[in-house]
Amino acid sequence: MSADRHLPALAGLPADEHERYAHYLRLLADVPETEEFALVAAVLRDADPAIGRAAVEFHVDLRAADLLRTPALAGWAATMSELLGPDSFGHRRIREWLLRAAVVRGGEWSADDLTAASGWLQLALAESGECPEALPLLAENGRSRRIRNIAAARLRRRPPRA
Repeated sequence: MSADRHLPALAGLPADEHERYAHYLRLLADVPETEEFALVAAVLRDADPAIGRAAVEFHVDLRAADLLRTPALAGWAATMSELLGPDSFGHRRIREWLLRAAVVRGGEWSADDLTAASGWLQLALAESGECPEALPLLAENGRSRRIRNIAAARLRRRPPRA
């Protein structure tokens, strides 16, 4: 099977950007891991860079969520970050997925990293309760009142330690 099996699907793309974006999302959702980076690179070459980037950034969240608890996340993140470039939103989001993975998997993370993280990451951790150790920090220093309230409520619901 060719590593470029999905690339012919990029020929004759719809002219309408909404249709093209939806087309990209369908392709990215079905792409085998072995072809993912080639397809991402091709999508990022869209005539309208905002369309390609938006589709890839949506894909990043879905794929990173699937890889969150696996060792494959780090390698995938490095390659994807390189494709997206260091100044992109997608690159920043990938860094936050790596921080989330460190927090939920008991890896290395700091209070400074978590308090500097985006509201998106803080809210995800507060709502999920994936890391009870992060809840006191979020209850005190979350970016928004909502984050602080959710983390505080989770802390109140936690059973006391024996």
